[in-house]
Amino acid sequence: MTEIHSHPSRGYWLVASAALLWGASGVIARYLLGQQFLHPFDLLALRTWLAGLSYLTWLALTAPHLLRVERRDLWRFALFGLIGLAFNQACYYLALQRIGVGYALLLQYTMPAMLMAYGFVTRTEIITRRKVLAAALTLAGAALMMGGGAGGFAGVSIAGTLFAFGSALCFCFYNLAGQRLLQRYDARTVILYGFLFAGLLWLFAHPLWQINWTSFNARAWSLTLFIAVTGTVLPFVLYLAGLRHLEASRAGVTATTEPVFAAALAWALLGERMLPWQIAGGLAVLGGVLLIQTKGRRA
Repeated sequence: MTEIHSHPSRGYWLVASAALLWGASGVIARYLLGQQFLHPFDLLALRTWLAGLSYLTWLALTAPHLLRVERRDLWRFALFGLIGLAFNQACYYLALQRIGVGYALLLQYTMPAMLMAYGFVTRTEIITRRKVLAAALTLAGAALMMGGGAGGFAGVSIAGTLFAFGSALCFCFYNLAGQRLLQRYDARTVILYGFLFAGLLWLFAHPLWQINWTSFNARAWSLTLFIAVTGTVLPFVLYLAGLRHLEASRAGVTATTEPVFAAALAWALLGERMLPWQIAGGLAVLGGVLLIQTKGRRA
């Protein structure tokens, strides 16, 4: 059995590293979709296939013992991959087709509050005022950051809102199902089978012949491969490894640093401006993350 909460500081660093890589992946994906004119579902399906196959090859060569799982657990891996990975990302992309990116991301960052509510109802987590304040602070900070950016909260629609909430719920499932699987398997094994099942779904939902291959030049291929490995496999492994040491709600709050990292990278690499209230929002997010790490960790 895997012991949860054994090294909280390590867990925070792992989740924050995952958020940094997700932020970088988002900046590169924004470039590919905007400048290389790739279709969102082409990019999503291809990065899932590349992530699964590249990681399968790597583990087969370096740690083949991690490929072994019990047959009775395959349905758990299937649900983890289909709901926690495939449906999660599909809902987010469907939301982006209907609402602004800022509004979609804000709804996604209700995930820590959902996890706290689940922990309270199931009595699997003690909810403290510090946790609630940290979640509220990071959510408010995310609202300031993303509401002031391009896309903001414009174009609100019921369907888009439901898809964004669906993505948040699927990421909650990723946290909870991931923690359950970590009790029996290494994080690398869990992620591998998750991506393999997610890739299997995409083979039916968005098969190879539906991809516009002419959109992929050398630069698009190299950046897509980077997203598949460094922006997909690695951060999901790091986040899941962080769940060995943290409650799901604490990991969720820490993951809200993603837009802070993304905004900083977009400013540095793409020349995007950051307005004063966006900077204030970023500081609020960081304040919430620091708050949840301070005194009362065992609460």
